[in-house]
Amino acid sequence: MKLMIQEHEQFKYLNENKGELSWEADENSGLVVVHSKEEGVEKLLDDAEEIFAPINYVMDQWENVKVHNNVHVYFPLSAIRGATKLLTVLKEKQLNKNGVFRLRRRQRQMNSDSISGNDIFFLTSIFGKWKTLYPKLVQSSEANISHMLVAVTFENNVMAQLEYTFTQTDGELLEMEWSGRDHVLEYSTEQKALQTVTDGKQEAPLDCDEFLVISESVPMSEETYKELKRLRESISLELAGGVK
Repeated sequence: MKLMIQEHEQFKYLNENKGELSWEADENSGLVVVHSKEEGVEKLLDDAEEIFAPINYVMDQWENVKVHNNVHVYFPLSAIRGATKLLTVLKEKQLNKNGVFRLRRRQRQMNSDSISGNDIFFLTSIFGKWKTLYPKLVQSSEANISHMLVAVTFENNVMAQLEYTFTQTDGELLEMEWSGRDHVLEYSTEQKALQTVTDGKQEAPLDCDEFLVISESVPMSEETYKELKRLRESISLELAGGVK
């Protein structure tokens, strides 16, 4: 049995086309999809031959999860096919050097260090190891909204600007843009397409599905856990001196 854990109903393809899949196995793939908050998840972990889980779940439940040697994790940026496509183009065509990467995310979740840490860690697979980071968080208790900006440099001579808005009212949004010497790429969940600005071509959108998550997941290890924990702690320490 393959076990896929989801949070926040992010698999729209599954939910819209197949209905509620919790505790139901797909006959062709032997895949069981379950929400992380449902009872009995721990037993399913013991019974599963392969486990595919969101990085936040694994980080939070590390003491319970690390005993399993078949855990694969997926990151927020790998859950949307168009977004993954942009990053894949950068890496496969070796455009991921000497440029500026911009990311804008609007989230309903408020754990800013975890969300930004996940994104930065995932981006190291595209731009190389992160070298410096400078986060700034501004919170408005009256409006129940927070804004966060993180400036990051990577070893491939890439500077990244990651912008986050945390709110309880607006819908979620993801936008990405790469500006290189000869190429500009853009992606937005509102447009639901990857656009190559330099030649005007635009690719059709593709929905998220379970096969994308399985193909983009990476094995989880103690080393990965420690590195991501260190990254999150670095962001938290930098934010401790930020604007409140």
